[in-house]
Amino acid sequence: MTDTELNTYNLTERVEKLEQKLDVLIEKLDSVKNGTDKMSTHIDFINNIYTHIRHPLFWICDRVNYMRGYNVTCTEKQLVKEKPSDINDQD
Repeated sequence: MTDTELNTYNLTERVEKLEQKLDVLIEKLDSVKNGTDKMSTHIDFINNIYTHIRHPLFWICDRVNYMRGYNVTCTEKQLVKEKPSDINDQD
C-alpha cells in the first residue's frame, strides 16, 4: 500500500468508527427522550389527581383544625406548575 492509500484507508476507518459512535449516542438520546415523556405523563397524572381531591382535602383539614380548636384555614396552592417553559420557572 502506498501512503495515499493508507491515509485513505485510515480516514475511511475513522469515519466508520465515528458513525458507529454517533449511532450509539442517538440510541441513548432516544431512550432519554422516552424516559422524559414518561415523567411528563406521570406529572400530568399527579396534577390531575390533585385537582380532583384538593377541595375535599382542604375541607377535611379545615374541619379537623376546627375540632382541635384552631381557627386556621388551609389555603390552596398548586404544587406542580403546568408545563414550565424554563427550569427557573419551577420551585
